[in-house]
Amino acid sequence: MFYNAAADPEDYAELVSAEARADRYFAVIRNGALMGYFCFEKTNEGLELGLGMKPSYTGQGNGRAFYQTIEVYLKENLSPKKIRLAVAAFNE
Repeated sequence: MFYNAAADPEDYAELVSAEARADRYFAVIRNGALMGYFCFEKTNEGLELGLGMKPSYTGQGNGRAFYQTIEVYLKENLSPKKIRLAVAAFNE
């Protein structure tokens, strides 16, 4: 899943369908503004996490706070044994 989901028809269809999204896509709001999103799949070992930060927030040292916000939410609400971050090969 990428921040530019409209570029991938399959990902876009999942995002715009409440049934397909189910309860696994979440917005990350910081100071009242959308910072990005995350989604997860439950696995036998825990959760596989996908995320996307709004492009205007990237490259400014916001990554740690963004991820920690997500991790705290997951631990408090789902108590996963393990969180595995799925990262696209083109990301640095």
